[in-house]
Amino acid sequence: MKVVHICMVAYIDGWGYQDNLLPDYMTQAGHDVVVVTSKNHFPNFLKETEIRKIQEKGYDYYYGNVHVYRILTNITTANYTFFCSGLNDILKKEKPDAIFHHGVNSSSMLLCWYYVLLHPSTNFFIDNHSDKINESPKKLWNFFVIGGLMRLCTKLVQSKVTKFYGVTPGRCDYFKEVYGACPSKIDLMPIGCDTNSIDIIDSDKEKLREKYNIPIDAFILVSGGKMGIDKGTISLIESYKSLKELKSNVILVLFGRFTDRETEELAKCTSGVYIYGWCDRIQTLELLKLSDIACWPIHHTTLIEDAVGAAIPLVVRHTSNTSHIIEQNGEYVESGGKDEIFNAIQKIIVNYDAYKKDTVRMRNKYSYKALVSQFEIDCKSIR
Repeated sequence: MKVVHICMVAYIDGWGYQDNLLPDYMTQAGHDVVVVTSKNHFPNFLKETEIRKIQEKGYDYYYGNVHVYRILTNITTANYTFFCSGLNDILKKEKPDAIFHHGVNSSSMLLCWYYVLLHPSTNFFIDNHSDKINESPKKLWNFFVIGGLMRLCTKLVQSKVTKFYGVTPGRCDYFKEVYGACPSKIDLMPIGCDTNSIDIIDSDKEKLREKYNIPIDAFILVSGGKMGIDKGTISLIESYKSLKELKSNVILVLFGRFTDRETEELAKCTSGVYIYGWCDRIQTLELLKLSDIACWPIHHTTLIEDAVGAAIPLVVRHTSNTSHIIEQNGEYVESGGKDEIFNAIQKIIVNYDAYKKDTVRMRNKYSYKALVSQFEIDCKSIR
């Protein structure tokens, strides 16, 4: 099956986002996969040297087995692109059996709709990564662009859409409530687990712990990404300190970037806290794989799905973006407070083997291999 992915906002070769991994896993399943993305829109934190390295590949190349086209987007903002030159020509050339549009964030949705209008046997999917937490704080922008223009685009194209995918339950709701998508066409296509990348890492925890200078016999709690007061990191550290009074071999591994001085200073002065900086993809997966429990007590992050893939029990806050993550493979907290985190971790430790068993089931459920299978089934459905 020929599948064309439209990723007009911030697609970077080799990253570990769903935009990258879903096309890669589709090629592994035997599909002919194309990605169309922007040649001039990049994240504002990307260095000029990194942008030049991407542009040096040209605008028509292969990354692994994925055929990548980069086209001009004439109007761009941080998270939106408009007037995408050349997309229609690529669609006519590639003749896709299915189009997968990543994000409700570009006028390219309309070009895809027009192509499907002329080629009605083509399946058309749109996913959504936006919610009320990560949307722009600018009220006028939300009113005119999100609630106006993008809602209008969604309404216009939905008669030809096979399915609208939300990557979390909350983002399924956002499709309906904000973009006005038809509820009967909305389904969950969750952010998945990159099980292939995890499986190529040495599975011997002892070797991984030696590599990172962590005691082999320690019981390891891990958290990472952006860390600060608003992320619940201080509550996690305080819970760890209480836990250490009961279980002397417990340590806390933190990796990523601190967003405030208070959290950073507390972490640095707390005994048994191992701090790593911003880690690359492999280092991140290694730190998760060598750990025993992962904890993100406030906000959803795609590191949670990475931890699911590493098959370790979780402690996460129950929200509309995490309500699908825990099925006997961890514990939810409601507020993310110190005592709540402590009790959740203690509960897992007491019955660790049972939780660990269910992590394997959840890992298989959310592997990108399973998501590709879901996509294949949906392609056979009747619009």
